[in-house]
This record gives sequence, C-alpha cells and structure tokens, in this order.
Amino acid sequence: MAKKQKKSVKKRQQERQERELMKLLDNLIKEQAVNSSEIQRQC
Repeated sequence: MAKKQKKSVKKRQQERQERELMKLLDNLIKEQAVNSSEIQRQC
C-alpha cells in the first residue's frame, strides 16, 4: 500500500515537471519566433 502511494507521488512529480518543461519549451519557441521576425525586419 505504501509503495503504491510513493509511486503515485513520484508520478505526479514527473507529470508536473513535464508540464513545466512544456511551458519552458513553449516560451523558448515564442522567443525564437520573435527573434527571427526581428532579424528579418532588420535585413
């Protein structure tokens, strides 16, 4: 019983980490898009 609880907690932590990573990736992609559009305007 205790083992199952531990596993679910670990799983929850992993899911939270994955969501945070996806957010970071999203932000990076948006930043890249902004940067590339700015560079295109300069050229």
